[in-house]
Amino acid sequence: MGINQRFRYEYLDEFNIKKYGTGHDDNVLLSRTQPYLRYTISRGPSVFLQGQDSRFWFSDDIDKEDYIQGCPYYNEFDLHQAYLEWRTIAETPFGFKAGRQSVGYGDTRIFGPGGWGNVGRHLWDAGIVYYETKNIKFDFIYGKKIFYDWDRFDEDHYDYHAYGMYVQTKPLTDHTLDFFYAVKDSDSGISEDDEFTVQTAGFYGKGKWHQFDYNATAAYQFGDDGKDDIAAYMMHAEVGFTTALRFKPRLAAGYTIGSGDEDPNDDDQGTYDGVFGGVAKYYGRMNLFSGSNLTNWQTSIAVKLYKGFSICVDYHWFRLAEKKDAWYYCNNKVMRKDETGDSGSDLGEELDMVCKYKINSHLKLMAGYACFFPGYFVENTGTAEDAHWAFTQVIFSF
Repeated sequence: MGINQRFRYEYLDEFNIKKYGTGHDDNVLLSRTQPYLRYTISRGPSVFLQGQDSRFWFSDDIDKEDYIQGCPYYNEFDLHQAYLEWRTIAETPFGFKAGRQSVGYGDTRIFGPGGWGNVGRHLWDAGIVYYETKNIKFDFIYGKKIFYDWDRFDEDHYDYHAYGMYVQTKPLTDHTLDFFYAVKDSDSGISEDDEFTVQTAGFYGKGKWHQFDYNATAAYQFGDDGKDDIAAYMMHAEVGFTTALRFKPRLAAGYTIGSGDEDPNDDDQGTYDGVFGGVAKYYGRMNLFSGSNLTNWQTSIAVKLYKGFSICVDYHWFRLAEKKDAWYYCNNKVMRKDETGDSGSDLGEELDMVCKYKINSHLKLMAGYACFFPGYFVENTGTAEDAHWAFTQVIFSF
């Protein structure tokens, strides 16, 4: 048994979790408490129980009363995870995991727990069936995503079913290649316009070769959204090089594109749906973007000054993939849009710096600063002020 306690203080200038361009600054102190209990039978199943209490203080912009459900900062003590898992039943290749759980695979761009948020981004009532051999592992997944209720038990679900398959392989030493297929399906709409079936298929790979490392993700989407046909995609690639110099600096460069809708008025939907992935560490630490209708050029440098202490600096250049589609915020809602395309595609640039210090297995510290400089599209569609963000975080685990 144990407990994970996290405190994070954030300073936010010109933006918050709702929108960009607030016109002022704000402060917030976040607290997340997660007690847990795990019981494992030798060569048998294990039971995991975890509660979570999420609260916040000091903010002038955010009030939990503003949310009928699902405040991202606040959720009174609730059952967070409760599942039964048996990895290899009676020493066979088969296993299962059933109950309330987080689900994460690969680089978390497709399946991710979204644990940076104070409440969390993705939580499931789900069942997973495993089939695992020495070189390959199949996970067959079915579940319904939890809708958080900040003042009562989390028993409601989003109005769609999710199912799919994730295949993990190890074809070569120091290299892995995974394949995935996911479906988000709603057939409970009042009319045909409210129904959708989004199917996503693709791969994730990573590896090392001497001082070089790489990772890549590609996904293609198809299906129906109301009367529209879906044809969208996401691609990401990154290459890194770790030098032999003191502090082992790693230099990296990457590119990500999430497709947009070229013509909002036709019967085709080209905007990439983020599936069930996390966004916090991929599209800038300030969480101004979701990955839909977005291109992101990124460079970074990371150093390990001494054991347990590291610093990473990232630079991002964001653009719209399609000028006539929207800027989608971290909650995947439209922040701004110019259907004429006259405002261009330049969203702006972001610079992030994050420091991490693992003192021991029980105590971790983290701090960072980021700034966003708006581009031509932002300047021509509304408020266009530089935004700033700073945070300090401490995690106690026992």
